[in-house]
Order: sequence, then C-alpha cells, then structure tokens
Amino acid sequence: MKLIITLLAVFLVTALPFTSALAILWCAGIAILHAREEYHGRLWDYFGRITDNQWVAELGRLKGFLLIVLPALALQLTASWMAFRYSTIQPAPFWLGLLIGARLGDALFSHGLPTVRGRVGNPGLPTALIYHTDGLLLLVLFHVPLMASPAEAWAGALGGALFFYSVLPLMRLTRNFRF
Repeated sequence: MKLIITLLAVFLVTALPFTSALAILWCAGIAILHAREEYHGRLWDYFGRITDNQWVAELGRLKGFLLIVLPALALQLTASWMAFRYSTIQPAPFWLGLLIGARLGDALFSHGLPTVRGRVGNPGLPTALIYHTDGLLLLVLFHVPLMASPAEAWAGALGGALFFYSVLPLMRLTRNFRF
C-alpha cells in the first residue's frame, strides 16, 4: 500500500503542476485516512445498528468496505482529481463544489448528527472533524473561483451533500430486504 501511494505521489508531482499535485494529495490523503478509520471501525456495522438494518450490520469486512466505505472514498478521490487536475488557480467549480459538499455532508449526516442524537461509537468521527474543517478551508481558499461559476459550484455542493444525506435514510428503507 505504501508503494502504491509513493508511486502515485511521484506521478502526481512529476505530471502535474506542483500546486495541483499538492492539492490532490492533500484532499486524497484526508479521504484515505477517513476511509481507513471507517473501515477499521466497521462503519457498516454502526450504520446497520442505528438504522435497525440487520443485513447491513452483518456485511462483513469485504462487503462492508465495498458497499459502504468505497463508494464514499471513490466520490472523494474522483472529486479531488477532477477539481484540481489542471490548476489550483482555476479549479473546476462543479467538482470543487462536489468535494466541499461531500466533505461537509459526510461530516454532518454520517457522523455529526448521529452523534448529537446520542448514537455513540461512531467510527470515523475524529476524521469527520478534519473533513468539516477541510471543507470550510476549501470554501474559504477557493471562494473566488467558486463564485466565478456559482451555479456549477452549488450544483456540485448539493450533489455531494445529498450523496451523504441519502445514506442513512436508504438504509432505513432497505432494512426489511433480505439478500
């Protein structure tokens, strides 16, 4: 795993403008750290328990990772790449908005609100605080390019936030499914 990350970092630094490579590595690194924390804490089990969804709670490590953790990680990695692949001066507003919406949405809907509602043992909560801070930091640092294309930025932000808003309600809706 360390070799893959090292090779990816070398590729990014040599193939992209330096600031783009740094932005992608920063955003991807935070996403990987968060996914790792969710995987080791068995996020699917926690989500299954708080939504009374037995089949989600019993997914096991591989299926839990593939169905619950990986889609969120893939969204964050794709948005990071697409937002900054050409420039940090002119990041793609839709993708940057998506990344910000996903960061804030994940921190709020998957981790913050369940914890505030008394659902203890939330895996990913410590790095969700980093997500929240990073989402706000990205918003502040890149507000000028975001406001140059506000419709694209808002569409992306809403898409990213709705992705995470939908997770727990979908688990509640599918709690009686048997696979």
